[in-house]
Amino acid sequence: MNWDYFFCQTSRALAAKVREAIALPSSEAARLPSTGLDGDTPVTVECYGKEEKWNSRYLAFHYYSTGALQCDGAESERYTFISGGLLLGHDKVNDQFLS
Repeated sequence: MNWDYFFCQTSRALAAKVREAIALPSSEAARLPSTGLDGDTPVTVECYGKEEKWNSRYLAFHYYSTGALQCDGAESERYTFISGGLLLGHDKVNDQFLS
């Protein structure tokens, strides 16, 4: 199996889901149980080895998904992966693909 191809396709699919979720107004996104964007739930994000605590899952998602759209290359993939973890409802996410 070509793992580079697999991760590239997975990142593109995840990026598409993140772009769809960003398009929702915050009041609607916070009410969608399937998105994991339940508003005021505190989350922890580890990016570039630095751990940050966010008081709102939605704010963390908005920050990292916006960063993913404004960057390119490895940094965009890193932010997309974090956004995906937040979107899936994880309380602690990092920027590593396999951890």
